Amino acid sequence: ATLATVLEEVKEPDIDLVLCIDSTGSMKPYQDFVRTELVPMLKEFLKGHDKARFAFIEYRDYFEEFIYRVTQFTTDFNLFQRSLNRYRPTAGGDIPEAVDEALWAAMTDLKWQSATRLLLLVGDAPPHPLAQRKITHDMVVNKAREMKLRIIPVILPSDGKSALPAEIK
Repeated sequence: ATLATVLEEVKEPDIDLVLCIDSTGSMKPYQDFVRTELVPMLKEFLKGHDKARFAFIEYRDYFEEFIYRVTQFTTDFNLFQRSLNRYRPTAGGDIPEAVDEALWAAMTDLKWQSATRLLLLVGDAPPHPLAQRKITHDMVVNKAREMKLRIIPVILPSDGKSALPAEIK
C-alpha cells in the first residue's frame, strides 16, 4: 500500500499524527522530498480531519549530536511545517540507526489524546539488530499495540541492505 492509500483509510476527524524521520546524512537527498512532497500530501490529507494534531520527531544514532529530538503535538499545521523546514540531515556513519529509541520517545514523551493514532516512520536504515541501550524492539512493538498506535514505515531507497520494521498495528 502507498502512503496516500494508508492515509485515505483514516476517516476519523480527530487524529494524532506523528512524523518520525531519520535525520542522518544518508537522508540528505530526501530532505526536499519531505518538504515538497510529504508535507503537501499530509496537508491534503488533513483537510478532512479538522481535529488533527501533529508532532515531529527526528532521530539519528548513538554518539551523535542527539539520538532523537521531539517537537510536541500542535494543531497549527504552519508551526508543524516550520519544524519540518528546520530538518537538516547530517552525521551518521553506519547503516543501523536509533529507530527503536525514537519510536519509544514518540510513545512516551508525546502527550497523546486522540483514539486515532498514526506514526509515519520515514527512513532508509533499519534499527540496530541488538538493543544498544535499554529499549528493545519487542518493547516498542508491545507498547505500540498497548497504545493502539499504528506505525507506518515509509522506506526510502538506500544501499539495498536496509529495511525499516514492518507496519505495526
